[in-house]
Amino acid sequence: MARSKHDAFFCRSLEHPAVTKDFLKQYIPPHLKQQVIWESLYRIDRSNTDLELKKRHRDILYRASMLQGEDVILGIEHQSKEDPIMQIRYLRYDMDVLEACVKAGYDKWPLIINLLLYNGQKAPSSHLSEPIGYYRYTIDGKEHIHLFYYLINLMQISDEELLTHGLCAPMEILLKHSFDGGFKLNLSAYQGVFHACVKVVGEDYIHSMLKYADSLANFKIGRKMHKFVEEVFPDKPKIIMTYGQMLKREAKREGKREGIREGSIAIAKNMINKGYDIKSIQEITELPKETIEKLKAE
Repeated sequence: MARSKHDAFFCRSLEHPAVTKDFLKQYIPPHLKQQVIWESLYRIDRSNTDLELKKRHRDILYRASMLQGEDVILGIEHQSKEDPIMQIRYLRYDMDVLEACVKAGYDKWPLIINLLLYNGQKAPSSHLSEPIGYYRYTIDGKEHIHLFYYLINLMQISDEELLTHGLCAPMEILLKHSFDGGFKLNLSAYQGVFHACVKVVGEDYIHSMLKYADSLANFKIGRKMHKFVEEVFPDKPKIIMTYGQMLKREAKREGKREGIREGSIAIAKNMINKGYDIKSIQEITELPKETIEKLKAE
């Protein structure tokens, strides 16, 4: 399943360890936050070589040590719309984590903390993060299934509060307003936090913000977001100009690729008219068999 534009920006943002730490510190339970040895935090979702597990893996997975000696697994997922099988997905996620731990020789299971960042327009169901709401007899569900994840609904958090979240605040602000482009506060209220983030993670993150804005399906909102990012960084004209030049190069390359494809299609049509077989046409044009068959049927 292809990632959404929101997922891509979310994952790019959490490529920066400093952003990830501030995000986790903001949302895991306070008593656990004091127990985590943050210097030991490392990403583990990329270390899995099982292709089947990779297909269904959550967005981001970290591991860290705790003061009392045990490990904690921190799973971070993003959703921009409600998923009716989210609970089933989390059951699979946690099963995969525990199975990997057992295979690695751990005799005790690690603590697993699940976080779901949600920025959808439609409010998720009230029972989304707990399994008991899916059972006909909720008492039985509560007694026999002990799964929970922390639901972070950005749409219910004010911009003022999000701006207190440290280095993950720019990511949250942009994800929150990706459906309305309605930044409620004065521009100056955002600038300090956005600049502090870029100072730590690097100016390339501005490109990630602009790319996210330009990827949005709603063009008007995308332009609002793009303009907002430009105005937040009035002192970074070279970085923003570099992004524009990069877009032009990508458009030029895409144009060349499209031109090559159109040329191959024209050659394929000519070979079809002359009676060449599909295999020969494939060898010459390198077009997929399905494309050639479709051209032949026209």
